[in-house]
Amino acid sequence: MPELTANGLRFHVVQLGGDGHDERPVVVFLHGLIMDNLSSFYYTLAPRVAQDASVVLYDQRGHGRTERPATGYTPDDAVTDLMGVLDALDITRPVHLIGNSYGGTVALAAAAQRPERVAGLVLIEGIPLMSGWGRRLVEMPQALVADFDQPDVQDYLSRAGRKIRRMARTCEDLLVRSSLPVDLAEAPEMTVEELASIRCPVLALYGEQSDMLEEAALIDSAVPRCKLHLLEGCTHSVLMEAPDEVEDEIRAWLAAVASAEARDEDG
Repeated sequence: MPELTANGLRFHVVQLGGDGHDERPVVVFLHGLIMDNLSSFYYTLAPRVAQDASVVLYDQRGHGRTERPATGYTPDDAVTDLMGVLDALDITRPVHLIGNSYGGTVALAAAAQRPERVAGLVLIEGIPLMSGWGRRLVEMPQALVADFDQPDVQDYLSRAGRKIRRMARTCEDLLVRSSLPVDLAEAPEMTVEELASIRCPVLALYGEQSDMLEEAALIDSAVPRCKLHLLEGCTHSVLMEAPDEVEDEIRAWLAAVASAEARDEDG
């Protein structure tokens, strides 16, 4: 498995469609929290997006095959990790970030903190860390982990496949043996002013039946160059429910952004 070291940690990284040093845009995928890893993009959007761009996927700190330290799980830490991965890959030009759920949290923070390195954002049910969302992000998996000691759960895990057992172990490690719950609960909230400071183009994709529609409306109203699109019949799990439609929206948006940039250079 491809690996690199950034910020003193070993990261699992996959590149598709080039190494980021040609003329095509660079797209970096940021997966969700705790029970997610780069595979959710590798088996859905990434291969097709890689037809038009140089794609980078990596398991975030503590997830998938990346090293799992005991500390360092704030959104700011995630932004520092992202920049470290890009530096290790020698990618210095601005990149497009595609973040699902908590990956969108990291993408928004990166665009606000390091605007010179972000060319655009795609938020797939992205969550701005506001109104207690740091604590809410870990409440459901914490409740799940609390039941791991129950005999029926232990029996299920003993008979489950390797993938399920690995997911359960990751979940327990992050929520019981790391600082992740405290780091997210105590992380400073993102302000409306910080959202308004994001000047790159943003595509916000949310399910029509999502429980994140208030957050979607906030992003749409606060971020100057945001395009909000609601996917019919979908919930927060839009990446799994409508991957083809999500892919079509992203590829069309990336093409439109590239065309606009070309016109600006010619103008």
